[in-house]
Amino acid sequence: GNRSRRNAPPPPKGLERLHTSPNIYRVPHFLTATELAHFQKKIATTRFQKSYVDQVPTNSNNNDDRKNGDNTTTSAIYDTEHRTSMFDSFQKAQDQIIAGVERKAADLLGCWSPETCLEPLQLVRYQ
Repeated sequence: GNRSRRNAPPPPKGLERLHTSPNIYRVPHFLTATELAHFQKKIATTRFQKSYVDQVPTNSNNNDDRKNGDNTTTSAIYDTEHRTSMFDSFQKAQDQIIAGVERKAADLLGCWSPETCLEPLQLVRYQ
């Protein structure tokens, strides 16, 4: 059942609980000024893509098709009624700053390796 904030166990060290059921946390001062500046530069210079909800295999060559690392092609499925965001993904350890943020996130989660326990970082713009 739902636990009230009063009865919930304390949040993990370094996290501020904002909500329970589901647990939502804030990580104060997670990004440094240098990391924030790096992301701000990426935001100013990146071409965001429309967010999609799934991908399906395809044989077509339209603009929404994506070539995957295994030489298969997928086409995005969009939910324009509910999903209005745009995104850009980073490669794992794309640069030193991205690798550092991934390492901090893995450490916070108690993961041995960012390569195996984290998804690639994304910038998401909501409208």
